[in-house]
Formats: sequence, structure tokens, C-alpha cells
Amino acid sequence: MPTSAEETRARYDDLWTSQWGDMQRYGPTARHTRRIIERLLSGIGFEDALDVGCGEGSTLAFLHDRFPRARLAGTDVSAAAIDRARTRCPFATFMVADSAVEPIEGSYDLATCFDVLEHVEDDALLLARLARTARRWVLCATVQGVMRPEEATIGHVRNYQRGELAGKMKAAGLTPVRVVEWGFPFYSPIFRSLVSATSIDSLSHGAYGLGRKAVCRLLYGVFLLNSWRKGDRLFILAEKAAPGPTPRGGT
Repeated sequence: MPTSAEETRARYDDLWTSQWGDMQRYGPTARHTRRIIERLLSGIGFEDALDVGCGEGSTLAFLHDRFPRARLAGTDVSAAAIDRARTRCPFATFMVADSAVEPIEGSYDLATCFDVLEHVEDDALLLARLARTARRWVLCATVQGVMRPEEATIGHVRNYQRGELAGKMKAAGLTPVRVVEWGFPFYSPIFRSLVSATSIDSLSHGAYGLGRKAVCRLLYGVFLLNSWRKGDRLFILAEKAAPGPTPRGGT
């Protein structure tokens, strides 16, 4: 049964307060996600960008470091996450908004959406909103493959099947131009099932001390061996279809 807007905001405020945060900043998968994002954005050119579902601002901080001239903005359903993002990214503008149910305000050269689509019931609507707010580019990152029962506890409603997201982006008027499927063998279905079946996942929650940061650095090095052509992490950079010529006599 669909949850109310208030319930959604409360759930994600709780997740950002009790679980997420340092995992997004130091976790090996999050760090590799930013590395792949940088590669995908290389050479495309953008003056401003909106990160939909920006969380506590790790990705925006990374984009600011790599593309310092770009004007950046972020939205998130969680006020707790936005409070952290404002502290970490004073150079950006922010708004608390649920883009799954509310229109996205403004227009930007680039619209990004990382680890959000798997949480949204009507992902086609959100993709259409991303396409409308983007003047040129849309970059999405999500998960594909088998969905584990534990993923529902953090709000996942789907994992994409191969080719599914690309098809939905095309239906929204977007043309995929760069695709990365990352993760095999170390961020693999077997690895994800092992994490879900043990207490390992709980160790990623909360603030990270020196020990957990050291483990993250070690895993980051191991994950450098992962394939960019096969895996459960999916990245698609798409270009917005240019409007066709106005018919003669049209308005």
C-alpha cells in the first residue's frame, strides 16, 4: 500500500539519522560510484547541474571538486539529509522535495539521479521529470539483477532487469549514450547475498572510525578489479532528444 508523503519523509529521515551517512562518504561502492560518474561526465560540458536525491551531499561535493565552475543544486525528500548537505556543500543550493510526487523546479544542463530510482514506485514519472528539467543530459545510477528481501527494509521497490532502465529512459525522450555495468566479481550477486545474509551490513551503519575507514580503503583497492561491463551497479548517461523543427505554419 502506498505510503503518505509524511511517512516517506519520516522513513528517510530515520535512515539518514540511524544508518546512512558515512557509508556514502567512505564506503568503497560509493567511492567507485563517484569514480565512474566522473568518467561518464568527462568531456560533455555543463554549466549547471541538479542532483535529485542528493542525500548528505557526497556526490555534490565530489562534482564541485572535479567541476569547480559548475553551479550545483540538490533536492532530497529527507530534511535530515539536506541539513547535512547544506553544511558540507555551502556552494550549492538545496530544497527539501519528493521528486517522485512533486514536479522538479528549474532547468539545468545536467540532471543526475543516483540510487533513487530503485526506491520509487512510478519510476517512469520521475524519469519524465528528469527529462523535462534537463536541458541536455541525464545521468542515472541504480541497481540491477536479483532483489534481496533485505533491500525492502531500506525502501527498494525494484532492481532493474538488463535493458529495462534504458528502455524507460528512451520512453521519456532520452537517448542513452554511455552505459556502465559495474561490479563483477567482487560486487557480485554472491557478495550482495552474503552481505544480506550476515550481520556485515550493520557494520556499515553510523559514524566511521579509523578501523572502518581502513577496511573501506582496503575494499576500495579490491574493487578496482571489478568489471565495467558486467555487474549489479548500472550507470546510464543519456542525452535529451532535440526538439524537431517547427512545422511551417505551426506555432
